[in-house]
Amino acid sequence: MRYIYFALIILVFFGLVTTGYAQKTDAMIHYSEESLGIGDTYSLEQGYSFKVHDSNGDTGNSWIELYLNGNKIDTDDQFSKKNDPFEYVKTVTENGDEVDHLILRITPLELIESPNKILVKFKIEQYIDPEMGTDDYLLIDRSKSVNNIKPLELENGYTLYASKLIQDSAVLTLEKDGSVVKEKKIDKGDFFTYNRATSNGKSTIFLAELSEIFTSKDYNTAFLEHVTLKKDNISDPDSGLNSNINLNIRVRDLNNNGLDQGDKAIISYTLENSNFSKVQVMLDGDQIDIRRDVNAGTYVTLTGNLTEGVHNTTVVAVYNDGSQVKQTTDFVVGSASEESSMGMNQSDNTSKSANNLKKLAGSVIDRITNNNTVTESSTNVSTDVSGISGNSGLVRALSAVITMIVFSILAYFILSLLR
Repeated sequence: MRYIYFALIILVFFGLVTTGYAQKTDAMIHYSEESLGIGDTYSLEQGYSFKVHDSNGDTGNSWIELYLNGNKIDTDDQFSKKNDPFEYVKTVTENGDEVDHLILRITPLELIESPNKILVKFKIEQYIDPEMGTDDYLLIDRSKSVNNIKPLELENGYTLYASKLIQDSAVLTLEKDGSVVKEKKIDKGDFFTYNRATSNGKSTIFLAELSEIFTSKDYNTAFLEHVTLKKDNISDPDSGLNSNINLNIRVRDLNNNGLDQGDKAIISYTLENSNFSKVQVMLDGDQIDIRRDVNAGTYVTLTGNLTEGVHNTTVVAVYNDGSQVKQTTDFVVGSASEESSMGMNQSDNTSKSANNLKKLAGSVIDRITNNNTVTESSTNVSTDVSGISGNSGLVRALSAVITMIVFSILAYFILSLLR
């Protein structure tokens, strides 16, 4: 009987402990797989970053240091192992109860061969910190669906398409302003993510889990969970970015349309403070514009001819005291359209088209001449056609009129091509 009382006391004790203490996993806001070496720092969402302090060259086990806004966090866990990943759990008091929130999990996947340094490929999973702001997010942990007939329209110019939906998998395609930025086949239970590079890492712009697929006679539907969409104007957390710079990039071609290969882009940005000694505009790491003693206002920069793919542009504004702020965003250049391809080769096509038109005109004239010859030679066949041969002057006049019409058409097309 004493043992029964002892067991009841133990159960009541653990019940009281667990009543005021719980562990929680919030919405995932970052997922990536990245190869990092000793000393490398990787930036995450909400101001978090981590550093690979050291790695074992045989196992890939790594010593991790975690930072928030550049300040080191003292963590209970310091090591990332394949079967025991690094986890950062933050305790938050909610309604009088202490609740543990899983913020970050870092798992080593494999060693990467490198002649100069030890590289480890990590799986990086970050969950939202409930004590941090979420103003950068347009959607957080939502449920959505998309079928193979109608795409899912998202904010900021993003659109999600679903295709090849079968029982356990689907192909998801994410477009930005009509250009594909990510396409991947995923299985049920897997995450579809779109990441973009920052100065020291990657930022997850879109994330969704494929939870279920429903197929029917008319259409097939993919059901998505944990859908998260972040604003795609990315600021560098180490730059001290504040409201004095507002990067408002409308990357369009000269006709205010979407960008295709070979187009030039107009990059615009707005400054809300006049205390900048200089402002630089970078495209894919190269400077394309610089201004000095810059006042408040909106400015534009013209790029050169762009290649297909995702491009990165950064505005760096420098104060008079030498400190600086910067902001980065990406934009997509699609493949060359049929119209633009014709425009790029217009000079070559002009001469070819002119030659073809000349050949066509020559062929028409030859046919008219041959018809006249046949008509005139037929006068010897029968006296019934003598009237026609007698009107050969009329036929020649008609031939001249047709020739003038053909050459007029030829001249019109040549002038149209040369404009």
